[in-house]
Parts: sequence; structure tokens; C-alpha cells
Amino acid sequence: MGESKGKIYNKINSKYIPKTYKVTPTTDTASFTEKLKIENISFPFILKPGIGEKGWMIELIKNKTDLDNYLTKIKMGFLVQEYANFFRLN
Repeated sequence: MGESKGKIYNKINSKYIPKTYKVTPTTDTASFTEKLKIENISFPFILKPGIGEKGWMIELIKNKTDLDNYLTKIKMGFLVQEYANFFRLN
């Protein structure tokens, strides 16, 4: 497996990192949806393993069906990240 995404993010200026938080693999859909509201993240958003490599299990979640499918197949801690279709670097 690859490197921890948390360690990678620690090396990047925070203004370039979309809002991100960690989730356990046992999180149910209702709890997950409530946390999205608290964090002010809405569809679409990105889900990805906390440790990964070369795009493995990174998915754009567009709706509740996508979310339910991802939650049934992820077996490790993962990250929720707001979707950003571009970054302004200045």
C-alpha cells in the first residue's frame, strides 16, 4: 500500500487543500449524512482511503446511491473531501 494521505497533506500549504475529514469504515449512512451537514459539505464530494496508491478506491460521490455503494465496499478508514474542480494557485 501507499503512503498516508495525512502525511502528504501536512507537507502542503493548507490553503490548497479542500476541506477534508476522516471517517471509520463502520460509519452508517445516517451518521455519515449528519456529519456532512456539520462539516458543510454537499454532493458531489470525494471519498478515498486514508492510505492508498495510484487512485485506488478514490470516487466522486454524486448522490446517495453512490454513497451507499461506497460505504458497503470500503473496509478501511477513509477521507471525505469537498469536491474542487480547480485550484487557484495565486
